[in-house]
Amino acid sequence: MRITRRDFLKVGFRSAAVAGLGGALGGCFSPPSEVPRKVVRTVGKAVSVASTCLLCPAGCGIRGEILDGRLEKITGNPLHPNNRGKLCSRGHAGINVLYDPDRLLYPLKRSGERGEGKWARIPWEQAFEELGKRLEGLRKSGRTEALWVEMGGSGSQELMALEFLKAFGSPAVFFEEDSPGVNARVARAMTWGAEFMVADAARSRYILNFGANPFESGDQHIYLAQRIIEGRMANGAKLVTFDVRLSNTAGKSQEWFPLKPGTDGLVALAMAHHIVQQGLQDKDFLSRWTNLPLPKLAEHLASYSPELAEKVSGVKAADIRRVALELAQTKPAALLSGGGVNGHGNGVQNERCIALLAAVVGAIDVPGGCC
Repeated sequence: MRITRRDFLKVGFRSAAVAGLGGALGGCFSPPSEVPRKVVRTVGKAVSVASTCLLCPAGCGIRGEILDGRLEKITGNPLHPNNRGKLCSRGHAGINVLYDPDRLLYPLKRSGERGEGKWARIPWEQAFEELGKRLEGLRKSGRTEALWVEMGGSGSQELMALEFLKAFGSPAVFFEEDSPGVNARVARAMTWGAEFMVADAARSRYILNFGANPFESGDQHIYLAQRIIEGRMANGAKLVTFDVRLSNTAGKSQEWFPLKPGTDGLVALAMAHHIVQQGLQDKDFLSRWTNLPLPKLAEHLASYSPELAEKVSGVKAADIRRVALELAQTKPAALLSGGGVNGHGNGVQNERCIALLAAVVGAIDVPGGCC
């Protein structure tokens, strides 16, 4: 069917006329059987309590808005040096954890066969007594390693669980943390003795990002996104991202290099190879803080050429060389990594390669670097 311009305008005018009569015709329709009452908030005693969000490792400062003894809202704490009052959607939704109908408020013991989903409430005293007897039995039989602890908490809860297991003699603990996060923590502990790394992006002049997406999510989501923006605005910092996809962070970078999944570590080694080959490594940092002589380092990196990295990762060797020189010659520089790097079978080694690159350019424990 062919519609002329005249017919199209006629239909448009008629539709507009009908829409204009909507208010006048409203009384012709029957009202619903029950009209919802208008919700009016009563005046009560409001209290604001400062705390820390534990829904991810970022640890943002929060305020709980309490009205007449009931938590009504969670907001960011503007006095907290971490997130400075900003909060992500997960943090705002934290109130749902408190009022979740499935939240466990007391001990439950299975009352049916395994898998039936039948549970009965028991007193705390009974729970402690039964657990104590079972733990005592494991210890007497020399089977302390049979104890498995699964936790969803962090901070002091995590420390207490680890101390308890150490004293009891069991190495089996599982934290509700994604495997990429575990890979990163293990790699950093192996490489420089600390599990966590924070980029001082606000004072950086060059930010090299492997697979992190702080503009969208991540374990340093809010405050890292803030600091990157500060660094770019105040220092003109350049943000370069290597990621398999065009993430929000990659889209806001000056340069984005797509690469094959799991090859980030090889690209980092190729950059370190070129930097050492050009004599641009931070000799002072390497001599003071590493236990590998420079000739040995150069020998180790010799086989990781940009050409090899191009063949495996898909990133052009010329781009690898150029970014490597920019990283080495623009200080201070910070390196980021995320799930796009460590969420693989070789995730630990990917992270260690990036840590090595940070050491080669002396970007560790310096203002504007990584600490």
